[in-house]
Amino acid sequence: MLESTMARFQGDLDGAMARIKRATEIGQRFGHRDLIAMGIHMEGLVLIAGGMVPAGLALLDEAMTSVVAGELSQYYTGAVYCNVLEACLALADVGRASQWAEASRAWCDSLPPGAPFPGLCRVNRAEVAMLRGAWPEAVAEGARASEELMSFNPIAAAAAIYGVGEIRRRMGDLAGAEEAFGRAHGLGFEPQPGLALLRQDQGKVEAAATALRVAVAGERGNQLRRARLLAAQVDVALATVDLDTAGPAADELQRCGRSSGCPTRRPGPGCCTAPPSARRATARTRCWSCARRWRPSSAWALPPTRNGPPSSWQSSRTFLAG
Repeated sequence: MLESTMARFQGDLDGAMARIKRATEIGQRFGHRDLIAMGIHMEGLVLIAGGMVPAGLALLDEAMTSVVAGELSQYYTGAVYCNVLEACLALADVGRASQWAEASRAWCDSLPPGAPFPGLCRVNRAEVAMLRGAWPEAVAEGARASEELMSFNPIAAAAAIYGVGEIRRRMGDLAGAEEAFGRAHGLGFEPQPGLALLRQDQGKVEAAATALRVAVAGERGNQLRRARLLAAQVDVALATVDLDTAGPAADELQRCGRSSGCPTRRPGPGCCTAPPSARRATARTRCWSCARRWRPSSAWALPPTRNGPPSSWQSSRTFLAG
């Protein structure tokens, strides 16, 4: 299972699938429920990473039947809970993530003090709260999770800190977001696309575009993470009317949408050879549709803050309305 996980993170999805199938077969041969559930849900994670989302989610649901039935030991119950929640959040499946988050909260409350899983589950619950628009709750959960995890899992703590930074950025607290992203990066967590969008909000659009070019070029193994980076790249490119960047990024997002089983709208033929004014209008529609497909709805429905909406949100809407 460890070899499969390493292969998945390195982008070797075929190798990851071959290894985890072998682990699942061993579990089935010996009737080991923990190993079977872990293997099935990890097969689902590999499929999702490769863009086969419906098939992957079906396997995650299959593994979760053993979790909710109380058939697994404490460690493997927590592992499956955390990974399934993380996958739902990566897909912006807020409804499914909310249901599993509440189930995990009840399970975490039954654990003895000092158990590691409450902090790990809290990271995911913080993101669920953020996507629901419950930002104060999300900040509180993220801050508490980072404190609980710092001593034994600094990378998970960094993920919680990054989430806090995302919320602060959306609330217009750019200094707070800068501090959170810096802390996360110092702990070894790549703070993208949040840091690039912060640079855009600060008016440093070239820095934002450069950071996203590097991040997109470096992300080849996880299609869902790449899609989130591409959505941010479309947002930044639209802010500067850089259709040469926004167009290809939007096209790739459309391919991601088709492979995930949720097709997005495609432009009509000839859009790239149309006159500039027509091409601009077509690209606006196409890029807006694609970027929105890969962002949770709450991220686009930002409530007003003291200083108004973040500049990236405002500038994109100005361009799209133009």
